[in-house]
Amino acid sequence: FFFFFYIQKFGKFLVFLQKIVQMKKCFFLFFLFPFVAKAQVLDSASLAQQTLFFSFEQTDTIACEKVYRLKFKRKLPNDFSQKILNFPNLQQLILSGVNLKEIPEQIFELQNLTYLDLSNNRLKELPAKIGKLSQLQQLIINRNNIAELPKEIKNLTNLNYLDMWSTLIITLPQEISALDNNLKTIDLRVVNMHDSHKKAMQELLPNVKIL
Repeated sequence: FFFFFYIQKFGKFLVFLQKIVQMKKCFFLFFLFPFVAKAQVLDSASLAQQTLFFSFEQTDTIACEKVYRLKFKRKLPNDFSQKILNFPNLQQLILSGVNLKEIPEQIFELQNLTYLDLSNNRLKELPAKIGKLSQLQQLIINRNNIAELPKEIKNLTNLNYLDMWSTLIITLPQEISALDNNLKTIDLRVVNMHDSHKKAMQELLPNVKIL
């Protein structure tokens, strides 16, 4: 009896070990190959979370409607623009350091986004369509060559954190004052600006902490 008991336990251990090896293999693939995406899935029934590593070219292999977080490394897949809308319930999108020169327009159709990280790219502007992401709570655009914010930023009424450190932004549009009640923090560290510019920003947003 005990022999079969231990055999069964050992079998389960081997299956567990195999899963760990596969997970680590996929983890390393994520860092080695840009076509591998990292997704976090939420099961609405059990509220269980799961992390997946998959080729973005094979989105049919996962339940896209359950994916709430996507992260890419170094480079976006060629078919990103065509397939990103397959994730209708996406809430968090991390595109940091993927060599973006402009933001794919399809991103502005992701109406459930609450977190958007576009940091460490080659962006020169933030399009007016950013105002379509009305559910956005955190916007990360640091380490880009962006020099100004569009007036449509006022439409991000749920925004509570705006990260713009190490950009070229030294002034804010008057319209941003509409966010004063909800916006908590603006990070402008490593931005070469005169004290008068920061003072003008604080007058626009008296309730916001400007770093």
